[in-house]
Amino acid sequence: MISTTPHPATGSIKLANKPTPTGPDELKKAILSLLASGRGDEALALCNSILKHEPDNLAAKQGAEWVLTQLVPLWHVPMMNEYERNKAFHDGMAALITPDKVVFEIGAGSGLLAMMAAKLGAKKVVTCEAVSLIAETARQIVERNGLHSQVTVLAKPSSEVRIGVDLPAKADILVHEVFSSELLGEHVLPSIEDAKARLLKPGGAVLPAAAGVMIALVGGDTLGKNLYVDESFGFDLRAFNAINPRKRPIYREDLAPTLMSDAVEAFQFDFQNDSSFPAAQKTIDITSTQAGLCYGVIQWIRVDMVEGVRFENHPGQPRAVSNWQHTIYSFMEPVQLVAGDVLAINATHDRTRPWFELAQAAALRQ
Repeated sequence: MISTTPHPATGSIKLANKPTPTGPDELKKAILSLLASGRGDEALALCNSILKHEPDNLAAKQGAEWVLTQLVPLWHVPMMNEYERNKAFHDGMAALITPDKVVFEIGAGSGLLAMMAAKLGAKKVVTCEAVSLIAETARQIVERNGLHSQVTVLAKPSSEVRIGVDLPAKADILVHEVFSSELLGEHVLPSIEDAKARLLKPGGAVLPAAAGVMIALVGGDTLGKNLYVDESFGFDLRAFNAINPRKRPIYREDLAPTLMSDAVEAFQFDFQNDSSFPAAQKTIDITSTQAGLCYGVIQWIRVDMVEGVRFENHPGQPRAVSNWQHTIYSFMEPVQLVAGDVLAINATHDRTRPWFELAQAAALRQ
């Protein structure tokens, strides 16, 4: 428990001109308030200050850990360790970088891609990171690797980067990796629109040059048991399916999803050639390639760095380490298919997330 008597270390930390929180409930309120106002670093400092004098304080330990999960999502370490993804970025940059090129990167993370660009011979690399804790850590990593003279890490989002202040001149190459598992969840579209308009030279290269949101019909008995319920011990539990969330990230590699159609590129984004990326809605007819129960669609991403260099986290190629997960958009009820059946899928995105649902079971036999 947090002491009811304020200690010297936290006495100087204030929240809206109020004394340091002195109990678990007060600490929780303080953390939530700081995070809501974009002051996550202060929330972490508050917990660490308490722990400095009360190392066994469970509320402060849990508070610090929860703040870290908000500031540093768990996908960062798998991303750094995903060789195929990192090699694709490396090979793409190798095709573009020459000694006269200035590189600007959106989303520094650990600094890995920025350091790759420097090692590949870029004249200068400037990278930005919105989370100051991550940005400061990236600076330390860059310095430890002896690249601080070539790589500058900015602790700010790309929308706040200014030419002549943060970036000496417009960059020759824009590198970005702010993709979620659904591609769009980290506001990649507005970030690229803004950076191309303000921070990249006309005709400059964008890497990745393009990306797509991929889908296919999906089945598989093991997967189905994690999506739907029928009965258990003789009791009919099917009514629970109506309140079960339709969208489900898949974090396990043992569910053995069965692709019941060819892959379809639901949405494609040409980052190199397009300057804006509006919301979109369409209906896609997908033909089944095999018989069985179809539970919905499975979604993944395809990323084209440059021509001939592609990364795709295809569900048919499981990886031991991956930061991008597959997502299931399940139907209200499973659909029994035979090869040649056509399902109409409503596909939409609002620039920040996609959505897929069954429009109709066309049941067209070939």
